[in-house]
Amino acid sequence: MLDDSAEYSVRHIRLDHLGLADTQQWIADALCMNAQESFPLAHTLFVKSVGNPFYFKQLLQSALDEGIIRYDEEAAQWRWDEAKLNQLPGIEGQIEYLTAKINSLPGAASLLLSYASTLRGKF
Repeated sequence: MLDDSAEYSVRHIRLDHLGLADTQQWIADALCMNAQESFPLAHTLFVKSVGNPFYFKQLLQSALDEGIIRYDEEAAQWRWDEAKLNQLPGIEGQIEYLTAKINSLPGAASLLLSYASTLRGKF
C-alpha cells in the first residue's frame, strides 16, 4: 500500500526529438556497428519515428523481438528485412501499435497495467 504521507519529488525532463545523426549513433552503439553500416537501418527507423525517442526505441525493440533485425552468425553482421521494417507503423499509428503490444501481454501483466493506469502518477 502506498504511504500518502510520504514526500515525493517530481522532476520534469524535457526530451527533444532525435536527429538522424542521433539515431544513427544509437543504432551503431546498440548493435556494435560502425556509423556507415548503421545508416540504412537508422534512416528507416528515423523516418518511421520522426525522431521521437520513445517511439524510436519501441520500433527498434519490436524489430529485434520479431526477428526483422537479426544477427547473422555466419556472416558476423546484422541483417534486416527492409520490406518488413517498412510495414512497421509510422508515428501516426503509434497509439494503435502500442495498444496492440499492451493487449498482447499475458493476462496478469495486462491486468496490472490496467489497474496502474487508474493510479496516474502514484504507480
